[in-house]
Amino acid sequence: MILGFYHVYVAFATDERFDVEHPAEHWRFDETFSRWICEQVVRHHEYYFDDFQRIEDTPEEFYERMGVEEDPYE
Repeated sequence: MILGFYHVYVAFATDERFDVEHPAEHWRFDETFSRWICEQVVRHHEYYFDDFQRIEDTPEEFYERMGVEEDPYE
């Protein structure tokens, strides 16, 4: 769900097909705000779990390592 939101955010920020206004006094779809979103997710992880450590696996590698089966409905 979080990744879905983020993909929509990035589409608005980077895809020329979307004409999104960027007023200085409001929320903006740019790299700075993108970094802020990621920072908030990391802060929540560290609050509830422990220091955030990056995982270098691709989604496929992570699923395989964790024994997660692909979605049978895809």
